[in-house]
Amino acid sequence: MESYFTMQDFLPSEERCVSVLISLRWKNRIVCLFCKSHNVKKNGIRQKFYHKYMCLTCAKSFNEKTGTIFENSKIPIREWVYIGKELKRNISINKITQELGRKYDHVHRIAKKIMNSTYEKRFLETLSGKVEIDKMYMAAGEKGSKTLKRLSRKRGLKLRGRGMPYEVPNL
Repeated sequence: MESYFTMQDFLPSEERCVSVLISLRWKNRIVCLFCKSHNVKKNGIRQKFYHKYMCLTCAKSFNEKTGTIFENSKIPIREWVYIGKELKRNISINKITQELGRKYDHVHRIAKKIMNSTYEKRFLETLSGKVEIDKMYMAAGEKGSKTLKRLSRKRGLKLRGRGMPYEVPNL
């Protein structure tokens, strides 16, 4: 009798993922995401592992996934963690799709969210202090298709055009 491992055997438990998310998000005490108040109470349970919280100061409710990339996702966090880990190992989305047994569109959407959030984090960490950005305008060149045998038409190459600010001459 042969026994096969499924992908579920290699994924962390959902409870463990939620506890890690809570410990990363709130170090000591749970804080309201909207008004930053410590006056928060539990307001029920959503599914097995997710808790609802209610701020007694601003009367808004939230849960562990509110304000994260996991918000409004029906896919368990454990699969998000697995997809992120496999992306870090440079595994293709097609292979991850086969391993998880999910549709390609779902895994691709999650992968895009993970990649965008890490890019934004690195980008915002890189840009700090004063950042100077110069603007540049490139005049349009030749018009037409390169596959045709005829000469392409020329555009009127103006110094000031679309996207270029108007400068008032000094009087």
